[in-house]
Amino acid sequence: MSELSTSIEPSALPLLRAPQVTHLRAMVTGRLVAFLLGGLFILPLLYAAHVYDPVVSHSLVEMFSATVAVGIFMLAWNARPFLDNHYVLFVGIAYLFVGTIDYLHAHSFHDLFGQADPNVYTQLWFSARYLQSVALLIAPLFAVHRLKPGLTLGAFSLLALLLLGSIKVGIFPACWVPGVGPTWFKTASDYGVTALQLGAVATLYRARACFSPLVFKRLALSIVFSAAAELSGTIYTDAYLYNSIFWHYLKVISFYLLYKAIIETGLLQPYELLFRNLKGSELQLRTARDGLELRVYERTAELKRANERLEHTLVELRDSENRFRSLVEHSPVATAIVWQGQVIFKNGEQDRLLGPRPIEITVQRMGEIYPEDESKFADFCAAMDSQYEIRHSLELRFCVPAGAGEKVIRWVHCQTTPLYYHGKNATLLSMVDITRMHNLEETVAVRENLASLGQLATGIAHEIRNPLSGINLNLSTIEHLLAKAEALDCEAKERLGSIVVQAKTASTRIASVIQRVMDFAKPIPPKLELIDVNRVVEVAAEFCLASLRRGGVEIHKALEPEEVLCLADFRLLEQVLLNLITNALQAMANNTSPKRLELATAHRDGKAVISVSDSGPGVPPQLRDVLFEPFHTTRKDGHGVGLSFSHRIITEHSGRLTVHRSRWGGAEFRIEIAAQTANNVK
Repeated sequence: MSELSTSIEPSALPLLRAPQVTHLRAMVTGRLVAFLLGGLFILPLLYAAHVYDPVVSHSLVEMFSATVAVGIFMLAWNARPFLDNHYVLFVGIAYLFVGTIDYLHAHSFHDLFGQADPNVYTQLWFSARYLQSVALLIAPLFAVHRLKPGLTLGAFSLLALLLLGSIKVGIFPACWVPGVGPTWFKTASDYGVTALQLGAVATLYRARACFSPLVFKRLALSIVFSAAAELSGTIYTDAYLYNSIFWHYLKVISFYLLYKAIIETGLLQPYELLFRNLKGSELQLRTARDGLELRVYERTAELKRANERLEHTLVELRDSENRFRSLVEHSPVATAIVWQGQVIFKNGEQDRLLGPRPIEITVQRMGEIYPEDESKFADFCAAMDSQYEIRHSLELRFCVPAGAGEKVIRWVHCQTTPLYYHGKNATLLSMVDITRMHNLEETVAVRENLASLGQLATGIAHEIRNPLSGINLNLSTIEHLLAKAEALDCEAKERLGSIVVQAKTASTRIASVIQRVMDFAKPIPPKLELIDVNRVVEVAAEFCLASLRRGGVEIHKALEPEEVLCLADFRLLEQVLLNLITNALQAMANNTSPKRLELATAHRDGKAVISVSDSGPGVPPQLRDVLFEPFHTTRKDGHGVGLSFSHRIITEHSGRLTVHRSRWGGAEFRIEIAAQTANNVK
């Protein structure tokens, strides 16, 4: 409807009393009726004047546009001290001269310039249009930038005088030639002015945030109608554009929308002016308040400075302590301060490294020391209690809780430094986790040993195989001769046969050991393919089923319902499972409690996991680090090759083989290999 319909939210209407709502609706309805009646009255009146005399209707349109232009200038010029948006001021100054030239254009039909000349009124028309188009194109820049009103007024005055002077002296390009008609300049100007005004709509759109939606729409429509009016001039080939009633209507609508956007809104809704006045009053009050506060501040400043001098030393000490505390608490090195054998400070890294411990405990109770390092740790603690300020450092092993009742062994580099803390002679204990580095060193050493042992084992096995083959051949010959020896009685044959069988068994065992050593020394590159670990477990379990039944072992399978895929060598992974199942069976051989074996698979954290758990005696924590070393065994008849061979196979699959405590108290060997999907492999 009008500005009122957009400035009042529908949710606010219920807050108004009934008479106010009625009055508001009457105002809105009255404005709408006035707008419709005005349109129904003015447009037919303009048409009647055109029918009576086109010059009269032309003069009415130009007088209306000149009046609106001067009105915009008067409003903008007088409100310039309060305007934040200088778009209106720039347009008002420009339209003062646009309206002036339009006024001269209207009177040029009455021999204002000496004689009626179609070329002169056409030149005046385009002078006003070019001035209007350029001003509208540039004006959006001043929606966010301020201009100097006096300088802008002078610039437009000079530009208007130059345009009028060029027409007077004949410099302005000809627009109409008698007997020929419109010139190329007139035709080009029709399209050029239209293009400039459409460009002005684009620049206005970019600055739309500086206007209310209603004002922006009216300004944009005003420019569009002005461009349409200019474009309508291309369909007339005579010099008397006032013969176009369509052009009259378009120009009236254009200047009417401009009037609604600037003059009416500026007079009826001067929000910016009211806001700036209130803001100025607020600024004065704030200035007075700031002055009062300044006087109070000056009177108390001296007291504050005296206070600051007294507290300066304390603040520096506090800041220094806070910096030191922040540095220590966020340090990646586990740090503790020990005084007279008591831990009086420790940072968070200390708890992460050795497990949570209460403050003010003895240094001996900071963590559970590995049994083999207890004597070294005792000497280390005694050195901290000594009177001599000497730095000490050594590497210790601690048993750290890892959840689910398990513990892991962590290598820690410990170093002591004499410290003066709160007026006391104390010791700064720094501890760094070097488990990974130590494991890497052990891995390198094991690989070097494996290489040496492999070469040595291969040579020894080769040297033993040849005489062993001769021994086996001689044993077979003796067995054959015994079978044909008729001179010996049956008892002697049996004794000799038993000795031969025992020798052949020992020879077979030696050959088996040699073959295992050869297999261990010879690297077997895995042939990787996409396999389901559930299938590997099923095949291995079926292969060992008879042995498990003979040993009285109850087998449980907890397999993942879905496929658990990974890239692995099916044969080698099966061999690893057979080794682990065989070890579990041997570990439970002397069990008096029920013998249980569980084979489980899972898809966990992007890993394909296979677990082999038993109810045997388990693996002590102190042996878990050396369990996978070559030729290390806990059985009298073991060779120490199986687990090391299995560990190497899993490592070659870029996986991990670890040992844990099972839910029955026995051992749980866990294989982890990166899980895959069929899509990933493709």
